[in-house]
Amino acid sequence: MSALFSKKIRVPIPNAFFFYACGAVPVNNAEVSKDDHSKRIKKLQEIREKLIAGEEVANRQLRTWLGEYFKDVAQEWACEQDMRLKPQDKPDAIREYERRLKRAHFQYAKACKALSKGSPSKTKQFNQTDTAYERVLEYLQEQVSIDPTLEQWLDRTTDNGPETVGTGIDFHSMPRVRTSRSKENQSAASMIGYVRTKRDIKIEVVDRAIEALTAEPTDSPDAEQQAKLQDMLRALRSR
Repeated sequence: MSALFSKKIRVPIPNAFFFYACGAVPVNNAEVSKDDHSKRIKKLQEIREKLIAGEEVANRQLRTWLGEYFKDVAQEWACEQDMRLKPQDKPDAIREYERRLKRAHFQYAKACKALSKGSPSKTKQFNQTDTAYERVLEYLQEQVSIDPTLEQWLDRTTDNGPETVGTGIDFHSMPRVRTSRSKENQSAASMIGYVRTKRDIKIEVVDRAIEALTAEPTDSPDAEQQAKLQDMLRALRSR
């Protein structure tokens, strides 16, 4: 009886197909890696379509399919917020320009009121308005010549020469401060002239991930999976 139990029983060593059946490792790492690669690209394309359509995409889903690119979303969002102009940071020269521009707008409103009433003084009022805007623009041009960095606060150039489009000495053509809520403000409140929303950043990161994944070769075996398989087989043989 003791001899029976002392006899070694040879247990077959599981092969790669065994691990595949158990869901541990694929039989053909290259094929499964290629399938996973294609699936990831497809999922990212679906996420991109949802973001463009204005639908919400959970961070959990983004983290799963973006992988190493997910951290770029937070980093670029933080950078975007740093780039945004904040009203409390306005230089004194810009604040003074806004004060003078507001006074010129008040003169323009008076001229429009005189025109609507058919007042004889309407022509005089509009002439005074033109003069007011001209002086305000001259002030701004002088300040920008002293400190060119002030231009980053403006939605258009201060040059009102004959070849310049968009800048002039009237209500609609005067430069507006980027942080202004005026309907005449021609740009968003950003130092680079364009404000990206968090959705914009997510779309950009997804596009970047898709582009990188599309460029990656998928016909080579997955070395990491191969190494895991070899380690498991060696562990079984050493028992």
